[in-house]
Amino acid sequence: MKKICLLLISVLIFSCSGFQFKQKTFFTRTENEILEKTTKEIGFRKGYNSKIDINYVFILSGEKQQNKNFNSILKEYDDKTLFAYYLKIYQLFEMTNYLTDHYKKTKSWKNYNMMRLELQPAMLMYYELLDAYYKSNRTAIYNDLQLQKPDIIITSILYYQEKNNIVGEY
Repeated sequence: MKKICLLLISVLIFSCSGFQFKQKTFFTRTENEILEKTTKEIGFRKGYNSKIDINYVFILSGEKQQNKNFNSILKEYDDKTLFAYYLKIYQLFEMTNYLTDHYKKTKSWKNYNMMRLELQPAMLMYYELLDAYYKSNRTAIYNDLQLQKPDIIITSILYYQEKNNIVGEY
């Protein structure tokens, strides 16, 4: 009996050593740094919901929202990095909007209310701050970003449709 227990324990240890948890890698290390700094600056935080597979920003209750240094943080980074970062934030914005509509149509009220009342308003506010920064400070690449938006919308919708085999919503 002891030999069987030892054998089972050793098999369990070796099989668990190869097990890895899934890590969400939507953002690069630099993009994650930008998100961390900018959200903290305006009284937001970032998060990831593994049940619905979405990165998000949220407003910390009780923190005063300000954006004194928001633009100065973004000015620390080069155009190429910020271009990719803007597109990812826009993609999250569209994913949030898509999921909100999807949960409303499917009458998944718990998820719908979480998206509509918590995640969607915070994502909209964050995206608008980022967009305003580009309009006023990086006008040369702002037009290029606008040209990418239709593709990002399609990518966002297709991601969840393929993931959940959702057909025919849009």
